[in-house]
Amino acid sequence: MSTSPGTSNADVDAKLERHNLRFVLSFSALLVFAFVQVATWGDHALEIRWIQVADKTGLASVEQLERMAKICVELKKRDCVEYAYLRQSQMDKRNAVRLAEFQMSRGKYREALGSLKTYVASNKQDFRALMVYAEALTEVGRFDEAAQYYEYIISKAQTLPNEAVKNYVKCLARAKRYQQAQNVIYKVKKTYPGTTGFMDGELRVLAGLKSGPAPNAKGRY
Repeated sequence: MSTSPGTSNADVDAKLERHNLRFVLSFSALLVFAFVQVATWGDHALEIRWIQVADKTGLASVEQLERMAKICVELKKRDCVEYAYLRQSQMDKRNAVRLAEFQMSRGKYREALGSLKTYVASNKQDFRALMVYAEALTEVGRFDEAAQYYEYIISKAQTLPNEAVKNYVKCLARAKRYQQAQNVIYKVKKTYPGTTGFMDGELRVLAGLKSGPAPNAKGRY
């Protein structure tokens, strides 16, 4: 390598050393990054990285995000699963239901309400979404609002709304509205033929809760 006037061999060597050092550091950082990716994602390291790049550039499809969610479920990365569902819900509002269900499975009830609020306001025929929303309302203690959604679901049902009734009764029981919960069961039994024994066990439990605790030996409660 030739040197320009006023440039010593020592200067050239120093520049080469700095260049080589930058190369070594860059290469080492790349190796560390690759190691971390493999350690974190295993056999899915390249695939997940490609999906992440597509997501960051706004090119990821719903199908790619579904693949991300499946990988994250397999690796038990729950934050990653939730993120994939969130991104899907931003592309298609119908996916907000699955996002809310997953958030509820993590005890994130207020977040689930936020994920579904706009969707349920304009999709009254999506009973699955309404049910999940009512369950989340129950979990945060907003019993009156939850009751309205359960009443609506039950009123629109073409067949016995088994799950909705049971969840509604649980909601009322948590609110200590035992008589109202019993009335819901009685109304359903009257409305739908062949439901003679429907929720008889729950009726007995509600009757016991309504009557209060049994007195102790000294006649006290």
